[in-house]
Order: sequence, then C-alpha cells, then structure tokens
Amino acid sequence: MLNKHILTFAWTVFLSIIILEIAVDFGIRSSSENFFDSGISQSIWFIPQFIAFFLGGYLLSYRVRKLESTKSKLISIFTHSLAAMFIYLIILYSYILGTGIDSF
Repeated sequence: MLNKHILTFAWTVFLSIIILEIAVDFGIRSSSENFFDSGISQSIWFIPQFIAFFLGGYLLSYRVRKLESTKSKLISIFTHSLAAMFIYLIILYSYILGTGIDSF
C-alpha cells in the first residue's frame, strides 16, 4: 500500500516544484516593467529543477527497492525517468515558447 503512495508522492513533488518555479518566474516577470528581461536569474533557475529531479529520483528509488527482480527495477526506473523528462520538457517549453521568453 505504501509503495503505491510513494510513487504518487514522487510525481506530486516533482511536478509541484517545476510548476511552482514557473509560477514564481511568471509572477516576477509580470510585476516588473520589462517582462522579457526580468524573471528568475539563470544561475538560480536550474536549482529548483535539480531539487525536483533529485527528490523525485530519490523517492522513485525508494519505491524500486521494494520490487523483486532487477529487470522490473530497471524497467520502472527507465519508464518513470523517461516520462518525467518528457513531461518536464513539455511544461518548460510550453512556458518558454508560450510567453515568448528566450524565443527566436
């Protein structure tokens, strides 16, 4: 039972941190005079993303420890990591391209 909740919690933590960072960046940009030149600085921008991937990965590894075979562990890690990267890229590029920041 706890095993299923750990996976849900891992995804919730991962997505919440990414979405919160985007919301903060958008709030800073919206409240400044120049939308395109403000926002979270690039050196700070990647810190919450690293934390999101680390916490999500740690919680996922905690869940995977409960699985029996090595094959199922590798498949679980691979599928969740691939899904996390895909969702991360969709959310991030939707925000960046949708608002026109750092776009061509």
